Formats: sequence, C-alpha cells, structure tokens
Amino acid sequence: MPTNANVAGTSYSSSAASRPEYASRSRASESAVSRPRVSASAIPHLPSQSSERMNRAVVLPIVLPPRTRRAVVIPTWTRHPSGPCYRRDTPAGRASTFPPTAAERGKRHVFEYVRNEFNPDPALVLGGTPRPAGRFVVDIPYSVSLVLPIPRTAADLRALRSRKYWSKLRRSEKLLAEDGVKLDFAVLRDEPGLRPALDEVQRLFARRWADEYTSFGWKTPAGFAPYATAMQELAASGRGELVTLRDGDRLVSFAYCLVQDRTYFFYQHASVPDERYRRHSIGKILVARLLADLVEHRRADVLDLMTGAADYKREWTDAEQPILRRISADRSPAGAVRLGLRWALVRARFAVQFGDPRVRSAAKALLLTVDRLRHPAEITRTP
Repeated sequence: MPTNANVAGTSYSSSAASRPEYASRSRASESAVSRPRVSASAIPHLPSQSSERMNRAVVLPIVLPPRTRRAVVIPTWTRHPSGPCYRRDTPAGRASTFPPTAAERGKRHVFEYVRNEFNPDPALVLGGTPRPAGRFVVDIPYSVSLVLPIPRTAADLRALRSRKYWSKLRRSEKLLAEDGVKLDFAVLRDEPGLRPALDEVQRLFARRWADEYTSFGWKTPAGFAPYATAMQELAASGRGELVTLRDGDRLVSFAYCLVQDRTYFFYQHASVPDERYRRHSIGKILVARLLADLVEHRRADVLDLMTGAADYKREWTDAEQPILRRISADRSPAGAVRLGLRWALVRARFAVQFGDPRVRSAAKALLLTVDRLRHPAEITRTP
C-alpha cells in the first residue's frame, strides 16, 4: 500500500498514538475529471431505512412520572448495524438523574449531535433519531452534515479528487518548504503532549476568531476548559484525537475529532490567519493528510464532517444528512406552553442566524463588541 507521502505529496510523520457557515458557495469544476458521487445508501448511519424497521430496532428510554428524580444509569448509545437507529446499553459506574438536571441540560450543546457522557441529551439530532416516548417533541431543521465513507486504499483516496487537485496540493507544500516552512503532521491521543497542545489550540482558535463573532466558547480559556477536559478523558479511551499540523514548534492548523461507533467526527477545525500559510491552503493540507492517515491506520469507516456545508467539505463529498434542533417538553398543559415558547425563541434566533445577511452582519458586529467588553484581556490577537 502506498504511504501517506504518495497521497499528500511530501513525506511527513504520523504519531503512534469555526464553525462553518450554513450556506456554501458553488464551486467551479477543477477539470474534466469528475469525482465519484456518494449516495446516501452508502453511508451506514444515514436515515435510509424505513421507519417501521427503525422502530423495531430501537429500545426507547424509560420515562418516569413528571417531577420524579431518582438515580439511573446514563446509557451509551450505539448505532444499530441495520440503519440509523440507536441501541441502548448501560455500563456500570455512570449515574445521573432522569429527568435531566440543570447541569446535564447545560451540556446539551457540547459535541452537537454526538451523544456521550459529556453530551447525554443533545439539543441537535440527526434526521431519523428516535423521539422519546411520552413527551411533546418538535424537530426544527437546522443545518446539514456531510459524510464520506473512508476509502479503503490510497489509490481509492486519490480517485476522489482530480489529478489537478493533488498537483495543486503538492505545489502548495513545495512552496511552503521553499519559504522555510517544515510541516509536521501528528495525531495526538493519550500522550504527554496532549495537554500542552490543547492550550495551543485554544490560543490559535482565539486568534483566528479575534475579529469575528462566534457563539463557540473557545475564544476564552474558561470556555475551552470543558472541551480540554473532555478530550483528555475521551482520548484515554480511544474516543478522541487531536490532529495537529506544525511548522517547527508552532501550531498552524488543528482538528479536534471524536471517534465513536466506527465514525470519525471532524468536530472543530481552525488554522492560523497569517497570509504566509493561508495563501497555500494550510487547512486543506491538514484535511488531506488526515484522510491519508485514516486510510493507512484505519480506525473508522465513515468521516462525518459535522455541521455546515462549507466549500472545503464539499470538495470531498456531497452526501448530506439533515441536522435538526430538537425541542421537547412534558405532555401536560404547562409543557405545551413551554414547548411553544421555546419553539418561538429558537425560530427567532434561526431567523437572525440564517436570514437576511444584513441583519446577521449587524447582530454579529454587536455580539463581537459585547464579547470584547466582557473579555478585554482574553480575546486578543496574541502571537
């Protein structure tokens, strides 16, 4: 099997161990060579099965009477092999309460729709996710995620893109090398270097978003701290990886990734804003090298690029799965009122987030100003 160097163009070492905009611009064709299209049926966890089959495969959570709280075990949810269903397993030693406590509800936006101990009750769900029984539930369309079956061989990976694409990528790496840049690719898991690298990730993210608003809390050390803790715990059990691309001692691009149920979740990614690196597409180089590493050291079958259909994601796949904002409430008159109010608030927020670009720009400018007033010493362009 060819090495990663045959795919990405130059040799590199792999260690042993922005949230993108919702709308994407159309991308001009690079050449007459077309890449293979990926159908939804080729993705194991896309909602391609019938609802009857799905419902037979799902064990729904136990619903306790309203206002009842007692210790229960938070399950792990594994994908059913026949479709986009979830199977409930209950390992010992992971206890919480049901209905969820306020602290657990506060975790609902961690890792988006990926369910684990840090996100036991996701507010975002994929299309086809079972609805809890005995509750009012409304699913509001939010965004899409793009998914790619990981190629089996390096040759299959090269076939996903045209010769022109790989040639441009090799040329970018060559020009960076001529400019004195020595790229080093690594995948950090449960290693001594993981904690220092996480601190660098936070600083890089804050610098990348210093002049733009993002609702993601990584711009401050306090906002990033829960994710740093989660990565260390997940990496220790083989469910988290920090992918880094360095120029010597300097971190220039990263990807914060999760591994679960043979799916590789590309959760968060950012690169330094310096023109020296941006003009040579440093982020694309990291994605290409990550794919090559996933082919060579196979630890997942599907790459989930997660929320958003940005151009750099569309370069690899067009297979989409819908992401929904789930709102639920008790089946009672009071619950119906709460559901209606929450639905109205979410719809109003989405109208600003995905509606008129002028309104969105004005809102982001205002929120950026508020961010800077709240964290004047933390949100800066640090080197």
